[in-house]
Formats: sequence, structure tokens, C-alpha cells
Amino acid sequence: MDLCEDGARTLTRESVAAGQDQLSQASSREGGRGGGAYDFDRLERAIDFLIGEHERLSSEKAELLEELVEREQRLTSLQSRLDTEKAQRLSAVESVDKILGRLEQLQTSVTNTAVGKTPAERAL
Repeated sequence: MDLCEDGARTLTRESVAAGQDQLSQASSREGGRGGGAYDFDRLERAIDFLIGEHERLSSEKAELLEELVEREQRLTSLQSRLDTEKAQRLSAVESVDKILGRLEQLQTSVTNTAVGKTPAERAL
């Protein structure tokens, strides 16, 4: 078995080959008892190995599906938060634009008023 980045074991061709090698070695150590018993023992070990792998993979699949659901919920939550933040940003930009527009009007008004006055009146 190999480990993924998150530490989960994965079934690879190499791990299956390693399992088959272990079965073959165990069979050769038995010395080849009768042809029928030898084959049934080997078959039983192979089936036990496959059942174990199936249970492990089923469990891993359930964990991954649960993690996927959690991530999708988090993604939905973050998307909602992002939409809220974008709306607040847009509102702030509009407010700043209004303030700048008022300042420009005030500056224009002051400039126009100052142009029509004498230098003594402007000094007041």
C-alpha cells in the first residue's frame, strides 16, 4: 500500500503485486500439500486479502465522501461571504464617490465665489 499526501492508503498495482507475492511465498512455504488443498488455501487467502481491501476501500470512500460534503458546504459558505463582502465594497465605493463629488462641487463653488470678489473680500 502507498500513502497519499493526506496519509490515506491507496491500492496500487505495486501493492496488489506485493500482496500476490506474499500469497505466493506463503504457498511455497507450505511445500505444496495436495494440489486441491493447496489451491483452496491459496484461494481462501486471496479472498481474505480482497475482502480486507474492499472493506478498507469502502471505509476510505465513505470518509472521502464525508470530506467532500464538508468541503462543498464550506465552499458554499465562503461564496456567500464573498458575495456579502463584494456588496459592502461596492457600497463603500459608491459612498466615497458621492463624497468626492460633493468635495468637487464645494471646491468649484468656492473657486467661483472667490473669482467674483475683490482681493480684500477674498482675504476675509
